[in-house]
Amino acid sequence: MTALRIRSILVPIDFSPHSAKAVELALDLAASFGARVHFLHSCAFPRRFVTVYDLVFPEQLEREIYEAARGKLDAMLARGRERGLEVAGELTMEEASDAILRRARELPADAIVMGTRGLGGVRSALLGSVAEKVVRRAPCPVTTVHADDD
Repeated sequence: MTALRIRSILVPIDFSPHSAKAVELALDLAASFGARVHFLHSCAFPRRFVTVYDLVFPEQLEREIYEAARGKLDAMLARGRERGLEVAGELTMEEASDAILRRARELPADAIVMGTRGLGGVRSALLGSVAEKVVRRAPCPVTTVHADDD
């Protein structure tokens, strides 16, 4: 039997409590395995909610969202470095599940650790679940966590 080797962990983040829990788990795993952690945040705004009304999404707001995300990502990278870990991060404007799957293949990731709200039911069916899409199509094992998971 081959021992599990984890050298690269992809951590999709949305800065929610669920995501924060996934970050802590990923940092702990990275410390245990000597792995690199790659954070990924999608700044993509669901434009379909404004374009159906012939509205334009203000570029200034898009820039502000991106800059706010950059600040939060930089703080997260600093936390990983304070623990002596090798960390990297990326912001993207791609739809989240597409960006996660693309990055998992490019790294390549040995594992994905991500938070999930666990909406389920009709809300998940209507909105689509990023975690569900990733779990179904990921090229590596995926661990999902909720904010209240121990």
